[in-house]
Amino acid sequence: MYNMLNKKDEALFNFIQSEKLFRAIGDSRQQAVLLSNIGGTYEKMHEIANALEYYKSSYAIFSQLNDAEGLYTVNIEFGNLAMEDKKYADAEMYFTQAQKNADFLGTLTARLGVAKYLHQLYSLQGRYKEAYEMQSLYRVLTDSLRNDENRLSIMRLQAGYEFDKKEEQLKLEQVKKEAQAQAEIQRQKVIRNSILGGASLLTISAIISFLFYKRRREAETQSKIMHLRMQAINAQMNPHFIFNCIHSIQNFISTADMQKADDYLLVFAKLIRKVLDNSTGNSDTRR
Repeated sequence: MYNMLNKKDEALFNFIQSEKLFRAIGDSRQQAVLLSNIGGTYEKMHEIANALEYYKSSYAIFSQLNDAEGLYTVNIEFGNLAMEDKKYADAEMYFTQAQKNADFLGTLTARLGVAKYLHQLYSLQGRYKEAYEMQSLYRVLTDSLRNDENRLSIMRLQAGYEFDKKEEQLKLEQVKKEAQAQAEIQRQKVIRNSILGGASLLTISAIISFLFYKRRREAETQSKIMHLRMQAINAQMNPHFIFNCIHSIQNFISTADMQKADDYLLVFAKLIRKVLDNSTGNSDTRR
């Protein structure tokens, strides 16, 4: 970041401090990366000797780690320094080695960088045919890289579309499930209300039926009581007995025995009253 802001001293200080830290914790790769960054900072400060010293230290660690990416970066830096110093043979050697590293990595960006620098080198040497070949390779690689980037962009868009589509499907399924759950709740509610309503109707019907039954039983009981009362009266006042009594009273009247007729009539009247009182249950109150 400091290099981008052209604050090279601050960048150099931070790189050196960070390199010491990674060396202390034993992270060799990060140490090699920082040594390369320190060399690059010295190169921008035009302190080429210091830059070469740190590049060599970085190269040695990357070689021990067999790190093709790190070796590619340092070989490019060596080649640039040699090309600026007009040591074209050394520059070609470093760029060729960087090309091998790029082939091993198999990345278009690495091969693109080598083609760019070899085109510059061959142009400086007047090797125009080779420079043209490198320029053509650079264009092909650039097109491939763009195509790859386009494919990646399309893949990202496709992935985003598929994700959005899947998310939309999940949302629709969730809405459907919620609607089904709500419908089930409503159905259960209707069933519950129907059961409660039916139970209420059955209860009311049972109460009404019981009341009608009770009234009918009471009417039947009352009718039976009246019938029994009539039977009791009939049993107590036999028609033949009544006829005989009246006939006897009539005889007393016919013979002019008015005293006996009066006495007999009084006794018969009391008897009739007593029977009637007993039949209505009020014999005790009327005595």
